[in-house]
Parts: sequence; C-alpha cells; structure tokens
Amino acid sequence: MLLSYTLYIQEVVANWNVLIIVGSYVALALISAAIWIRRKRQAAKRLRSIPKAFIPIKDGDVPRHVVKLVAAEYDRAACIAYVSLPKGAEHPGWGAPGTEFEGISFRREIPATFQSIAATAQQLLPSLPAPSPFVRPAAYLLPLSRLVKMVNVSVWDDVERYSELVERCRYGGPPSVEMYREARACVERIEGVFNTIMLALNKEGQSVMSLLTSSEWTSHGQDDESSSSITVSEKQRG
Repeated sequence: MLLSYTLYIQEVVANWNVLIIVGSYVALALISAAIWIRRKRQAAKRLRSIPKAFIPIKDGDVPRHVVKLVAAEYDRAACIAYVSLPKGAEHPGWGAPGTEFEGISFRREIPATFQSIAATAQQLLPSLPAPSPFVRPAAYLLPLSRLVKMVNVSVWDDVERYSELVERCRYGGPPSVEMYREARACVERIEGVFNTIMLALNKEGQSVMSLLTSSEWTSHGQDDESSSSITVSEKQRG
C-alpha cells in the first residue's frame, strides 16, 4: 500500500515537471512573439512617419532663403571646381588642353598634311609618283614649281617654308603650336594655287604636261629664270 502511494506521488511530480517545462517554453514563445509583434509595429510606425522624398524644381517649392542658400552653395562649388582645374598644362608636341588644338599631335599632323598636297599635285601631274615617307615636299613638288610661280611667285616660298617645317617636325625637337599654325597656313595657300591651276586647266581643256612643254610656257619659264638670276646677281652686288 505504501509502495503504491509512493509510486503515485513520483508520477504526479514527474507530470508536474513536464508541465512546468512545457509551460515555460510556451510562455517564452508567447513573450517572444509579443515582443516581435510590438517591435514590428513600432518600426512600421516610424517608417510611416518619415516624409517622402521631395525635390524642389522651381521657385516656390521651398522658402526663399533656402533657394538663396542652395544657389550660393552651387556657385561656391563651381568656383572651387574651376580653381582646382590645372592651368597651363602642356605636353611638348601636343595641343594644350582647353584650346582648339587639344588632343592634336603636331609631330603626326604636320607631316600628314603633305598627303593632301601630294594628292592634288598628282591630279595636276599624273606622272608624279606616290611620295615616299621621307621625301622633302619642295623636292616632290619641284616639277610644278614653274607653274606655281606663274600663278603666284610668293607661294613657292610657302612651299619651301612648309618643306622646312615638315623636315623640322620629322627630325627636330617637338613641334610647337606656332609651327602647326604656320604649316596649316602654308598648306591653305599652296592648295589654293593648285585649285586655281586646276580650274584654269579644266576651263581651257589643257593638261599640265602640255602646258609645260608648250613654247609659250618654255619662253615664259626662261624669262622667269633670267629675271631671277638677274635679281640674285643684283643682290650679290648689293
């Protein structure tokens, strides 16, 4: 009888222990769920209280003093950015940044202009061969020298000067922007004379070769040579 009662008491105690443990886990789960729900509601409430993004785009969207402040800060930032830009940056042989020649390699562009001159010269005189990379422009255009001088004597001086600039660019130091400007000016005057010759020949229906071999042109060329030799002798006597 006593043994059965003792077993009963132990069973009741064990059941109570199980109930307490299970109840503790249930209570912990309920408390955790309550805390989670409460924090979630608080977070949602705080997010709803944050105003939506607003970007003013015209006068009247914000107070006048705010407009003045924003404009002043933009002006200040622009001034700082401008002052921070490098001034006078220049690489030898290249166009300076911020100028019309920015990104231009003078050592490459000055000799490259000879290709257009040579192409026009070959149209005038098809017997001219393709120019080699190292030919002097004045030597290449020498067969057209009399014709050029007939149109404008001073342009042949431009040919000589242009040839000198090309040679300096090929074998000298880094070319400057002044050399590039001068070379372009010479090219414009030379091509202008070539275009004038081409228009005149097309109008008369002649070719450069027939004009160079004509008796009138030969006598004119001899007169030019004699006058030029007289001028040289006068300079030497002077």
